[in-house]
Amino acid sequence: NSGARLYLDDNDILGNGGHGLEIGGGVYYGAGISLTNNDIIDNLDSGVYISDVYDGSECLFQGNTVTGNGGSGAYIDSSSDEYGSSFTVQDNTISGNDVYGLYVDSLSYGAYLGVLGNTIEDNSDEGIYVSNLVSGSECIVTDNTIDGNGYGIYVDYVSDGSLLDIEDNAVTGSLSGVGIYCGDYFLDSELKVLNNTVSNNAGIGLQVCDWTGSWDDSLADSRATVRCNTISGNSSWGISTFIYRSLVDMSGNHITGNGSGADDGGIYVSGDYFQVVGIHQNSIAGNSDWGLLNDGSDTLDATENWWGDDSGPYQATTNPGGLGDEVSDDVDYDDWLGSAPRLCATYDAGSTTAATITVGDDDGDYSSIQDAIDAANPGDIILVSPGTYTEDLSVDSSVTVKST
Repeated sequence: NSGARLYLDDNDILGNGGHGLEIGGGVYYGAGISLTNNDIIDNLDSGVYISDVYDGSECLFQGNTVTGNGGSGAYIDSSSDEYGSSFTVQDNTISGNDVYGLYVDSLSYGAYLGVLGNTIEDNSDEGIYVSNLVSGSECIVTDNTIDGNGYGIYVDYVSDGSLLDIEDNAVTGSLSGVGIYCGDYFLDSELKVLNNTVSNNAGIGLQVCDWTGSWDDSLADSRATVRCNTISGNSSWGISTFIYRSLVDMSGNHITGNGSGADDGGIYVSGDYFQVVGIHQNSIAGNSDWGLLNDGSDTLDATENWWGDDSGPYQATTNPGGLGDEVSDDVDYDDWLGSAPRLCATYDAGSTTAATITVGDDDGDYSSIQDAIDAANPGDIILVSPGTYTEDLSVDSSVTVKST
């Protein structure tokens, strides 16, 4: 504690009867651990076990080979990894362990976890498991090869202004289920899933929340960007998500060949309040039963997608001649594309110039902000003059409201 440093470099830690390395008393008050270039192999329990990291402490785990341990590769067991503590797990090989590859119990109060450039494969349970990401914390998972684990990446709960950023990973061959799982619930936070390859997993490719019928078991009051991913050959849905009153951009992805014929396929969406959810410029083709199933309570905007055929998606009522992947009711699939877009294609909501609407007591177009919102079209800008406006606002389209 209190600024102390522990360095372990270039050791062989092999065949021990418990953990390979155990730090049982915790790391706290600005202390630091550096574990680099070690071989931690064939220990009876976890390769590395750390009980607590908190109060601005740091943990670097880099360049290690952690294989064949009877527990997890690295297990950080804490209910309070918090107050600015940071973990960097980089350029390791973590493979063939009997439980998790990497397990982190809790990240809270501005904690940081970076999982960067690792090979994490053939672990019996999750390759990466994070139990809680809360209270302004960040989890960055980038440039990893994650293959042949039970699940690939599993983050259990996310809330209160936190960031989960999953980019440039290959997540393949998960044996027990989901490739990437983002939260039993995901509240008031931000999700980025960008430039990943998620393929040939035994369940869903990308799952965001696990719907139980309650809005707080969903992606709620949050922002999610799912772009530039190749999601293919997964045994269930390519993407399954449960959305409530969140801003979601799902565009520029290739979502192909998913599903096993068990009423699954490309994309599944449930929830409510989809006014700022956009599914555009994707290639959604060759999926088993559905291209897009809307099981929620609002209409989905899924214009400008490729559905596998230039006749558009099959829709039993409105496009029975479509030869592309099937879409359900309550999906706006107009202006479908005649060929597959490139990966990372962008969506242009339209070339019309946004209107500017002013609000003010003296010379504004409206004296009420709500009246201006009601009159606006998607994309319009509402400029509000200084003043006091006592209103309960309801916004059901994508507009910009700002002060002058």
